[in-house]
Amino acid sequence: MAFTLPPPVKMICAVVAAYVINQVIPLRVIGAPIAIPLSVIITGLGLIPIVIALWQFRREHTTVNPYRPQHSTAMVIYGIFKWSRNPMYLGMALLILAAVVYLANPLSMIALAGFVINMNQTQIRIEEAALSAKFGDEFEQYCTKVRRWI
Repeated sequence: MAFTLPPPVKMICAVVAAYVINQVIPLRVIGAPIAIPLSVIITGLGLIPIVIALWQFRREHTTVNPYRPQHSTAMVIYGIFKWSRNPMYLGMALLILAAVVYLANPLSMIALAGFVINMNQTQIRIEEAALSAKFGDEFEQYCTKVRRWI
């Protein structure tokens, strides 16, 4: 696999990018009284799929290492994976959204869009190729039933 930053680092980079955008082009559209509680709620919603997915992977004794998808020992297709093939990445996107809402600058959404595009073009594409090679038709059928994000 070609070197790419770990997904949590990409998420942090996107949050930093959102902050930089906000500093360079300050454009607040909602006030702190609503932005702060809304960002807290979105943060909670973002942590839920990450924690559930990690728990499900651990339960199946399979890898969560995005650099080693070929070491997967089982396909996890129940629970949260019935709604999203990538609930951890969805959770990370929600955490970025929480930062964007907290900043209250719609231009900061560029950072979220960049994260999603990057994950689709690099990380997810590599993981899906490895899982397809490992699990074949079972994985392909799963992909036809469950969306990549939501």
